[in-house]
Amino acid sequence: MKIFSLLLLITLFAAVEANAQTSAVLVPAAAPTNVELRRQTFEQVWRTVRDKHFDPTLGGLDWNKIHEKYEPQLTSIKTDTELYTMLQSMIGELGQSHFNIIPPTAVVEDQTKASVEGEIGVDLQIIGGEALITKVNVGSPAEIAGIRAGYVVRAIEGKPIAELLAKLNERLRTRKETDELKRLIMSRVVLHLIDGAAGTTSVLQLLNEQGQVREFKVVRSEIKGEMSPAFGNFPAQHIEFETKRLESNIGYIRFNIWVIPQMAKIRAAMGTMGDATGLIIDLRGNPGGIGGMASGVAGMLSSEQFSLGKMKMRSGEIYFTAFPQPEPINGPVVILTDAGSASTSE
Repeated sequence: MKIFSLLLLITLFAAVEANAQTSAVLVPAAAPTNVELRRQTFEQVWRTVRDKHFDPTLGGLDWNKIHEKYEPQLTSIKTDTELYTMLQSMIGELGQSHFNIIPPTAVVEDQTKASVEGEIGVDLQIIGGEALITKVNVGSPAEIAGIRAGYVVRAIEGKPIAELLAKLNERLRTRKETDELKRLIMSRVVLHLIDGAAGTTSVLQLLNEQGQVREFKVVRSEIKGEMSPAFGNFPAQHIEFETKRLESNIGYIRFNIWVIPQMAKIRAAMGTMGDATGLIIDLRGNPGGIGGMASGVAGMLSSEQFSLGKMKMRSGEIYFTAFPQPEPINGPVVILTDAGSASTSE
C-alpha cells in the first residue's frame, strides 16, 4: 500500500516554485543557491502556518517566537534532509495532527498510475519495538516466498532493523505527535524500505514462528489496481476494496482509504447487506482521506439524522451531517480500527 501522506494534510511542500515569467526579451533571474532556497522554503512554511492555520491565535502559541527559535538553525543546515527534519520539528510545535512536511521526492509526477512502483505484498506495524508483519496479501510475492503474518523483520538489505528504529525514534523524540502516530510513521518508513521499484529484489532477514532467522529474497511486483484521481493537494492513491460474507451471515467491508471512487463501491456493498445478521467495517490501517464521505456512509447506518461534528476553518465552518438513506442497515455494526486508523476513519 503506497500512501504518500497522512491524508488531508496541510501539505507544506518543502520547495519554492519560481513564479518568474520569461519571454524572448526578458532574461530570467539567476537561480537561487541552496542556502537561499532553504531560507525561502523556511519562510514560506512559517508564513503558510501564520496566514492559513484555521486558528489565527494558533491556540496561544507565539509563532513569532517560533521563528526566532528555528531561523538561526538555517546557518548550520547542510542538506535538504536536515531542512525537512527541522521544518517538521517547527510545525510539530503546534501539537496537532495533519501537519507534515512532504519532500519533493515524495510527489509522484504521473499521479494516474503506479507503474514504476513495486511491492512484495505485506503490511506491518511497530509493536513492542519490533517491526511485525501483520498482513501478507494472497498471491503476493511475499506469500509465494513463504513469508507469513507474525514474522518479525530483523534486517533489510543486511542492515539491522533495530538500529533503524532507534534512529527513527530519536528523530521523532522532539516531535509532539502521539505515540500511535510515531509508530505509524516508523512502520511506513520500514515498509518503504521493503518495497521499491518493480522488478528489483527485496532482501529480508525475518524471525519466523520457530524462532529462526531466515533470509528471504523477494522480487517486487508492480503495484496493480485502481488509482484515485488527485484531489487538490491530496495526491493520487492506490485503492483497495474488499467485501464478502463471513460465518453466520455477517457482512464484511474493508477499504484502505477514503477517496471518491470508493463511495460507489461502499454504497453498492452496503446495499447488499440488508439481510445480514451484522456488519463489520474494517478500517484497520486506513489513515483517512476525504472527510465528507463519512457522512454518506453514516447515513446508511441510521434511520435518523445526526451530526458527526464540524470542521473549523480560517473563515467559516463545515458541518458534517448524516442524513438517513433509504433502507439503512439496522443490525449490529462493528467498526475495526488500529493504530493506523486516523482522520476520517476516526
